Amino acid sequence: MATQNEIAQLKEEIEKLSKAVESLQKEKNEDIKKSLEEYLPKDVIEELKNLPQKIDLEKLKEKIPEEKIEEVKEKSKKIIDSLEDFTKNHPAVALIGAFGIGYLIGKIKK
Repeated sequence: MATQNEIAQLKEEIEKLSKAVESLQKEKNEDIKKSLEEYLPKDVIEELKNLPQKIDLEKLKEKIPEEKIEEVKEKSKKIIDSLEDFTKNHPAVALIGAFGIGYLIGKIKK
C-alpha cells in the first residue's frame, strides 16, 4: 500500500503531466488556428468566428478555393498524425495525462 508521501508525489506527477498534456493541446490548437488563418480568406475566418450563429455552408464553400481546402485538410491530417505519434511514442504520458485530467475534473466536481 502506498504511503501518504508516495500518494502526494503521484498527485504532483499527475498534475505536472496534466499541465504538459494541456500545453501540447494548446500548442496544437494554436497550430490549427495559424494554419486556418494562413490558408483561409479573411471573410471566411470572420464567418467562422460567428459559429454559434447559423452559417450557410454552401455560401462559405463557394468562397474557399478547392486547393485551399486541400491544403487545410493536409495540415489538419499532419497535426492529427503528430498527436497520434506522440500518444504512440509516449503511451505512459498520454495515459497518466488522461488519468490526471480525469482526476482534476473529479476534484473540481466535488
